[in-house]
Amino acid sequence: MTLPALDIPITLPIELPLLVHPITVHFAIVLPIVILLLELSNLVFKRRALSVTSLLFMLLVVLVYFAAFFTGKVDGSEAGPLLSAAGKEELQEHKLIGTYLVYATILLVAVKSFSMLIARGWAKGLFFLVLVLFIAASLKQGKDGGELVYEYGANNAMVSTHEDTIDDLNDKIEELEEQLEQSKAVSGATVEAVKEVQKELGNSVDTVVDATSDVVEAVTDYVNKTAQSVSKAVKEVVGDVNSSASDAAASETADQNSSSPMDEAVPVSMPQRDQADFPRGTIATH
Repeated sequence: MTLPALDIPITLPIELPLLVHPITVHFAIVLPIVILLLELSNLVFKRRALSVTSLLFMLLVVLVYFAAFFTGKVDGSEAGPLLSAAGKEELQEHKLIGTYLVYATILLVAVKSFSMLIARGWAKGLFFLVLVLFIAASLKQGKDGGELVYEYGANNAMVSTHEDTIDDLNDKIEELEEQLEQSKAVSGATVEAVKEVQKELGNSVDTVVDATSDVVEAVTDYVNKTAQSVSKAVKEVVGDVNSSASDAAASETADQNSSSPMDEAVPVSMPQRDQADFPRGTIATH
């Protein structure tokens, strides 16, 4: 049967040390047994002082069980993360039964006070029944606590072994967090520097583009003006060549016209001479 969830809504103003729970639970188990022995003795001796002493021990039991609950809560919070799934389940059940036992101590004091007030046999019998049930529950709780220690390893050497590892990991986490903060700062400065560089590069590119456009326009104007000048010069040269050719053609025509009368043949009559008129040469023979 699963018990309903129950808790003690009290927060202590001080921080309890670890491993005090084993001390308190020993008193929590022994004191109810001592009370039972006192009550059994009072059945024989019938002394009111024994009954009052039993009541005072019950008030002490209430304080001891509250101390056992809060010290167990501290130890359980420390050991819980290191336990297996079954160990964690056992720890939760152990805590729940311990909470019920704390409230049961208050009920035990109330029943004892009631039996002392009415002084009836049935009231004393009811008190004995409640006390025996309480002792049985506390012994069962002690057995479960021993299983947590020896079977699941709660609050034993394994806890102390892992404490150093946890401390080292916490130190590394703090160191990594510091490095992360430094990296964030460096990254932020780098991003700002990159933005500035991009801004400067953007301005430089715009300047270069504007200068290039001016140069292209100037070169284009110069080329156009040069082309116009060359075209004009070519036209002038062509005009001069054509004019020279026309003058040359006209001059040649004029020369031809002036030389035509002199080219007519004038007949010249030369006298006919006989061959006898020419002296013959004498061939010398030796």
